[in-house]
Amino acid sequence: MSQIAKRFASSVRARGRPREFDIDDALDKAVRVFSERGYHATSIGDLAGAMELASGSIYKAFKDKRAVLLAAFDRYKATRNEQIRRAADTSKCGRDRLRDVLVSYV
Repeated sequence: MSQIAKRFASSVRARGRPREFDIDDALDKAVRVFSERGYHATSIGDLAGAMELASGSIYKAFKDKRAVLLAAFDRYKATRNEQIRRAADTSKCGRDRLRDVLVSYV
């Protein structure tokens, strides 16, 4: 479980049904929606459709659309940092490692 998922898992109330979705997967889908449409053009309905969740589930897991954006951005940063770390953690020479890191951005 990622740090982001742990943070949101601890903020859930004890009452009600337990969460039945993978928060990391849902946030990855939210990243795509925000990057394609932008923050202001994205509605909770758009997020619900892309994340394959009911709007109530989104509001239960996150406070509002801004909280979804912040969590999705944190997830995006963590994913990108891991990709960069993997590209740089090789036994190649410095020049090849730098090339691999730059290629990971493309």
